[in-house]
Amino acid sequence: MSPFEDLEESKFSGKPVECFRFTHGSRLWLFTSSDREIQIPAGVFAPEVIRRGGSSQTDEDASGNLDIFVKRDNPVASLFVGFPPESSVSLIIYRVHRGEETDQKAIWTGSVVSARFVGSEATLVGSPLSAGLKRRIPGLTYQNPCNHYVYSTGCGANPLLHRDPVTVTTVTGAQVVSNDFALRADGWYAGGKLEIAGRATRLIVAHVGNTVTLMSPMPGLQSLDTGYAYKGCDRHLTTCRDGFSNLDNHYGFDAIPSRNPHDQRYA
Repeated sequence: MSPFEDLEESKFSGKPVECFRFTHGSRLWLFTSSDREIQIPAGVFAPEVIRRGGSSQTDEDASGNLDIFVKRDNPVASLFVGFPPESSVSLIIYRVHRGEETDQKAIWTGSVVSARFVGSEATLVGSPLSAGLKRRIPGLTYQNPCNHYVYSTGCGANPLLHRDPVTVTTVTGAQVVSNDFALRADGWYAGGKLEIAGRATRLIVAHVGNTVTLMSPMPGLQSLDTGYAYKGCDRHLTTCRDGFSNLDNHYGFDAIPSRNPHDQRYA
């Protein structure tokens, strides 16, 4: 057996420590339940007030749901204040034994899907990677608009070619004002996204003049923050062809008749 397995089965020699690896976009947090810094192959984990509850067990390794308890002001918990983050927060939990830190084992893999706040504590709710296999995946639809979302893998449009640098002037809830937005025609950014310093992103649902409206407020966004605004797409053929030169990847059906034969007769 490996040193890890020997220590796991030992009644007296084991000195277990758990390490929590959180990732959100380009950001990374490495926490350990130990009272000192722990270095393992996955990285250097800093001591933090963090613990986890028990997980349900199945015949699949690391498959159960679990709760992770942290301080209310923990940076991962802060992502869920007000609104959930726009992209998933991945989590891998490693278990090692002191003295054998090079022998690590991933005991749980998944993502943080929500958070609850009570007093000075936050509870992060983890969903296992295997849970994604149970989700119903929407199929493609026979429709006029393209089935792809702009800048997705299926779309293939290069976002770097369709973004503008912006500096935020004021923020009021989901509305963001910047003089840079006014340099483009109304509606230019509708259906696109606003990205701030590579750390937060929100869908833009409307654009008029120097103001865009986000799908939901962006926590922490403030005056003088900088980032990029990405051109939007209404997913119609003409926009794909004229606005993005991306007609080869358009997955809509522009020739669908606009009149419903069940509602009216053709002449």
